[in-house]
Amino acid sequence: MVNKAGVVSVAFALCGFSAALVSGIGAGNDAVTVLLRALLAMFVCQLVGMLAGSMLSRLITEEQARYREAHPIPSVPDVAGPARRGEVFVVGEAVDDRGTKS
Repeated sequence: MVNKAGVVSVAFALCGFSAALVSGIGAGNDAVTVLLRALLAMFVCQLVGMLAGSMLSRLITEEQARYREAHPIPSVPDVAGPARRGEVFVVGEAVDDRGTKS
């Protein structure tokens, strides 16, 4: 599983770095000042991105739990085998008389 907070934080960091780099060059600053400010912006944006990514990850987890609760996987009794009391099997897909998927 992909770490969503990490992906979002890296995206924020790269956007902050590139925006600071372009704006510093556009303002006519010297190279050392532009790079130091761009690195500072990158670290700050990574922290903000980590916060946003962790909130996004939690939101996705909650929504998945809510969906699974609202839409449970149906279970049906086994009608093909011998009759046994109390056993329920989950059916994943339908198969016709020839044994092929329909």
